[in-house]
Amino acid sequence: MTATLKTIKSALSGSPKAAESLSPVKDCFTALLCQFPVDTAQLAEALKECADAGRDEEWRVPLGESGILEIAAGLLDKEIEKEEKGDVEVMRQALRVCGNLCAEKDVNRERMSSRPNGLKSIIEAVIRDELLVFAIPVLYNICLDYEAAQKQAIKDGVGEALLTLLSRADVLDIGNDEGVLTYSLVEHIFNIAESLVTRDDFKESLDPSAINLLLKLALNPQLIDLDLYTYLLNIITALLGHNIFQTHVIHTNKVELLLSILEDSYSRFREEEKDQDSVRILTQLRKLLIIGLSDVSGNVEFTKQYPLDTSPLLKKLHSWLSAPPRASGAKKAEDDPSYLLSEALQTSACIILGNVATSDAACLVLVNSQSIHVPLIAIMGQKGKDYGTVFSAVGMLRNLVLPGKNKVVIGAPRTGIWAALESRWEHALEGGVERQVPYAVSGLGRLLVKGCVENAVRMLEDARSQDGEGVTTRLSVLLRVHDKMDEVPMKTEITRTICEVLKCVAVWKKQPEKRLEGVKLSLKEAEERILNKDGKYVRHGRIGKLIGSMVAQDKWPPIRSEGLFALGLLAAGFGASGASEGDGARLAWAVKEEWWPIVSGEKDTGKDEEREEKEENKENRKEQDEKKNEGDKEESGKVTAEMNGSGEADNKAQELEPKPKPKSSLLQGKDAANALVLVAEVRRRLDGELLPEERSQLDGLIDRLKTIMVT
Repeated sequence: MTATLKTIKSALSGSPKAAESLSPVKDCFTALLCQFPVDTAQLAEALKECADAGRDEEWRVPLGESGILEIAAGLLDKEIEKEEKGDVEVMRQALRVCGNLCAEKDVNRERMSSRPNGLKSIIEAVIRDELLVFAIPVLYNICLDYEAAQKQAIKDGVGEALLTLLSRADVLDIGNDEGVLTYSLVEHIFNIAESLVTRDDFKESLDPSAINLLLKLALNPQLIDLDLYTYLLNIITALLGHNIFQTHVIHTNKVELLLSILEDSYSRFREEEKDQDSVRILTQLRKLLIIGLSDVSGNVEFTKQYPLDTSPLLKKLHSWLSAPPRASGAKKAEDDPSYLLSEALQTSACIILGNVATSDAACLVLVNSQSIHVPLIAIMGQKGKDYGTVFSAVGMLRNLVLPGKNKVVIGAPRTGIWAALESRWEHALEGGVERQVPYAVSGLGRLLVKGCVENAVRMLEDARSQDGEGVTTRLSVLLRVHDKMDEVPMKTEITRTICEVLKCVAVWKKQPEKRLEGVKLSLKEAEERILNKDGKYVRHGRIGKLIGSMVAQDKWPPIRSEGLFALGLLAAGFGASGASEGDGARLAWAVKEEWWPIVSGEKDTGKDEEREEKEENKENRKEQDEKKNEGDKEESGKVTAEMNGSGEADNKAQELEPKPKPKSSLLQGKDAANALVLVAEVRRRLDGELLPEERSQLDGLIDRLKTIMVT
């Protein structure tokens, strides 16, 4: 050992471990660099001593502060520039210095990232066979969990370097004597890529075709390690959340590959699926794949590439929906890979086709030409189906029922839609653990009834199961669900459904000669059931109370507007001309405590009217007005397997809560007009039943509301 190396070794074995004690080491490097390239062996050995010292955490910061890290990085830069002529051993030991000193030390990572040459030399080293064994761990140590280094690495071309590594023939041929890569190195490669792929600048640095390589790797039969498979699918699904990769997958017909990866995931790891942790991991990966398919099919380019009437892919997806139900006596779902695969494929089909069904034209074709609602209804009504599959099927049905023509077709008794709805309501009453399915089903019921007199009347028909307490209608069952559930969005959907039924009956009453096909009730019978005249229709007596609660709440003004409109219809007897027909008015007056504080101004509503006056909230005002019109238009939504419990998909009112700014304690605009109808009809139809002070109260409120309407 030379005197120079002895000096370095002595300094690194002494104490204290501080930058000041390393002056002799730096002097030795200065001397060695003057001899270079004559004595490369001694320089490499000196670097090795520093790299070894860097294994000791206490030496890492002092070695960085002393300038040794910069010396090693500078040497690496110079030797990399020489390409094949660079001294391999010097580069290897310089890499070791950089990697060891940056391990878990952000201060040294910052030194490396902020250098004029950045991380270019390290990134170049990772794709050279003679250096990658050293360079890959270095890149891992510098970039992992350190944003500044990640940003610099992306700028210096790490994305292309990682793709070069992943395209190597030996990347999955681990253990091959002729290969350079080890399992640990491959794991580092995937780990680095996974940590970077969440960054937009990384995704933007990649050519969109990069995803082709990743999809190919995911289907490579050599990929039998679950950890590596997890890294890879996390990377793929993260890219699928970005528009440029979605578009590329669509235009290059790679959606089929994504479906193949999903199918393959159910057979690739049969042994691993005996372990519960592995099952959990695979379940999550499949969920991410399905979400990725949702993102891709929701892209505007999808329907251009896959036409509804000619695409073989869409025909294939349609066939998946018609898979036969599980036979009775079959083994448990969690033990049956074929069942799990079938559920995943049906979920994917619902999502992709549901995202195709985002226009009236597409929905009309899917229902009237392809009868796609039939298998969807069957899925919704099957017992034992996976919640995600049912949720996705209901999501697609909710899109399909938006066009008015489709409501009549889907709501026809022969489709089985009412039996399926009742099955799901009954499941909710039984206490099913997944609450998002009942919520989605309730939303479907409302959309099915909305603007469709036939379906509104069917909601009033007898349910298939009678509970022995009078006559149980389908609406009775839905009201039981309302009472069972605690979630406000769920209750809101059900009360809105009641409002839609009342609107439709009012429409029918204006056209009593209208012939309704496939309904069992007359107009008179429908009215009597709503008003519960003889008291035998289970829970119908609570209709007024529930609508009144819509008016009483002050969180969602559009919901209050719907309630006011429906109470007005109820009080007016759905438009009955005779003042003596006061059954509806009695129901409305019986729940006076719910709506009177709002209508009379005893409860301040000023914070809600600010929304109507602010120009920046113009769209919210439009929503409030539209929800009070019988023919308002619902927007189709993106179909997904994600059940997040927020109820956002169809309960837009949750987004409309205005900032409080009290101004007026009386209702304004159309709300005031609807309130006037409610109060005037109660006053007119119950004239002989009201107490003198009640008539006086109502007369005074009518005058005030008329004044508002004039001003």
